[in-house]
Amino acid sequence: MGESVSSAVDFLIPGGGPLAKRVSGSVVAECRRNKSTALRAARESSGLGREDLAERIEQCPRLVPLLTRLLYAAAMNGHDPILRAMGAAFGDAARHRDQVDECEVILTALADINAAHVEVLRRLAMEPPRASSDGAGSWGPSNLPAHVNLPASIVPLCVGGLISRGLVTSPSGGYGTSYHVTPLGRTVLDVLDQWHAAE
Repeated sequence: MGESVSSAVDFLIPGGGPLAKRVSGSVVAECRRNKSTALRAARESSGLGREDLAERIEQCPRLVPLLTRLLYAAAMNGHDPILRAMGAAFGDAARHRDQVDECEVILTALADINAAHVEVLRRLAMEPPRASSDGAGSWGPSNLPAHVNLPASIVPLCVGGLISRGLVTSPSGGYGTSYHVTPLGRTVLDVLDQWHAAE
């Protein structure tokens, strides 16, 4: 992997290979750490040891693409709560084979989100501020940025990412007047909360 990084950088930036060699060790170590975090969560969630989990994967071929997806996503996502949630979802699927489809959907939804997405999703799952004393409020582009600890400029990007993954919906369109957490979004929050509670 280190050689691949070095070669790619040297191709894009002639003479950049030595720099890539210096950082490639860090890249490999971070990928290893991320994969280890996700796999540890999978083992703990499944209640199986390493060998038993490997045997379970061999016995159920549908788990192989999920494991591949988990390891790939772990290499690309360094956000520990997401890595643990993905690992926990895989562990649940290994323990209960009827949850393989749900695991696949959860891994797809979680693969590219980060801490900012999770913060926005958690806020959207909370009670919105009231629009007036007699009416119920809703989350939307006018009030959401003030209620999350993120720069206002990235909140719409996070919402768009959550909508594209099916975790949030906006009945009036992509950036409409109100946002709502979908059942899949609530499942993802449950998985995140389940791992957090276990810790």
